[in-house]
Amino acid sequence: MSIPDISKFNDDELVTFLNSFDTILTDCDGVIWILGTPYEGASDAIAAFEALGKRVFYVTNNATRPVDNYVKAMTALGYNVTKSQVVNPAVTVEHMLRTRGVDSKVHLLASEAFRSHMKEAGVRVTEPREPSALTLDAVKQHLRALDKDVGAVVVDFSMTLNYVQLMEVSLLLERPDCLFIAGATDHDLPVEPDITLIGPGYIVDMLSQFTRRQPLMAAKPSRAVHEVVAARCPQMDPKRTLFIGDSLPHDMGQAALSGFNTLLVLTGVTSREEAENAAPELRPQFIAPSLKSLVPALRRVSLAPGLQSNK
Repeated sequence: MSIPDISKFNDDELVTFLNSFDTILTDCDGVIWILGTPYEGASDAIAAFEALGKRVFYVTNNATRPVDNYVKAMTALGYNVTKSQVVNPAVTVEHMLRTRGVDSKVHLLASEAFRSHMKEAGVRVTEPREPSALTLDAVKQHLRALDKDVGAVVVDFSMTLNYVQLMEVSLLLERPDCLFIAGATDHDLPVEPDITLIGPGYIVDMLSQFTRRQPLMAAKPSRAVHEVVAARCPQMDPKRTLFIGDSLPHDMGQAALSGFNTLLVLTGVTSREEAENAAPELRPQFIAPSLKSLVPALRRVSLAPGLQSNK
């Protein structure tokens, strides 16, 4: 049986769908925008859900922009959003460090935005260092002088990644009491129709293989993401939560891990054919061409008999 397309639901089917959830978790890239360029009608769809009393959280694997930047950009596009509604790997790592009682320094292989978030949260981070020269002797001397007060290594997306940084991380991870935390593990990062960046997933895989250590996961899909959202929304019932995304492994994977219902939109990285042929645990329950495609129906049934409002 093919995946039901919500944009084609009649009023009764749509009311049944809308009555099945109270909370929405939605991805950002590929759902409401692509690299900050908004999808037409996406904010209208979210506003229509909120008008029905649905709680909305934005869960992204992109920590290369600060949470404040997300809020500012989304507010400018018409979203009603606060910092507590935005969850990215920097937010999740902060939660993991706090709940695990890590008070020693944290070594980051990540963006400046990620580093800034950690510092603002009161996390002690190591400062970037460079060897005196790019010679074998200078690099060996540099690596021997690594900070001894490091309790965790965090690997996320970094545009300035280099070989020496990889060696720093690998040597720190030889310490058995040093946590290995992975932020985003996306392998492919499409930025233009003809340009896909190498994602941090490949870096995490390489370091895991080299160090023979498995990281704690801090991005979709992970228990840590679920814990952060649950802490911010104590009323959340997984069985009455809808995850909207465009990625099978990350968005649908998070939903499978957390027990959420699923809606895949076709504005991102997954085609309808890929969704239909996905593994059972990643196959979405519902599909839609875009969030915009839902707007007319959401507005039409807003006063329909039998529609429950969570206001």
